[in-house]
Amino acid sequence: SGVGGDEVHRNLMVNFLPPSWSTAEMRTFFQQFGEMEECKVIMDKATGTSKGYGFVKFVSRMDAENALAQVQGMQVEGKQLKIQKAALGKGPSGPVTLYLAGFNPATFGMNELQQLLAPYGAVVSVKVHPSQPGKKGVAFIGMENWQAANAAADALNGVTYGEDRLVLRLSQASVKQAQDAGLEVGAP
Repeated sequence: SGVGGDEVHRNLMVNFLPPSWSTAEMRTFFQQFGEMEECKVIMDKATGTSKGYGFVKFVSRMDAENALAQVQGMQVEGKQLKIQKAALGKGPSGPVTLYLAGFNPATFGMNELQQLLAPYGAVVSVKVHPSQPGKKGVAFIGMENWQAANAAADALNGVTYGEDRLVLRLSQASVKQAQDAGLEVGAP
């Protein structure tokens, strides 16, 4: 098996999986790219349904790079797959703060926020800034870890919620924290 630093290049996170996929379907799909060490669709424990994302770890870095290149943006069952190297716990430890803007505070409350972010990890804190009537809302959300925050920002930035286009990104403090930890972030 690969040596330390190699592992980060072999472990991929796949977002926007078709809801019908279980680990078996995901494994069948990815076996065309090479031998896998692990493959898993993340399931909602309460409902038993897919959370829409999963992880696949290839035995060879070359197979992982090949899958990364070929699967990005691929349409499967009406879903456009998004694939990236899984962060593997690299990055700042502990909660990571996201900046959320563009939502309507009248229709987007704590429940909606939790539902939106739950597929990516646990929300550990929420601080909503008071907004003027008729103005869009701004909030700072603490996610349980770097991987959860990064996955949520990647998947949800720019999505439309109701009539609002959301802005969701790592807060400037989180970007600095990550850069201090030696991660390449903040670049487009």
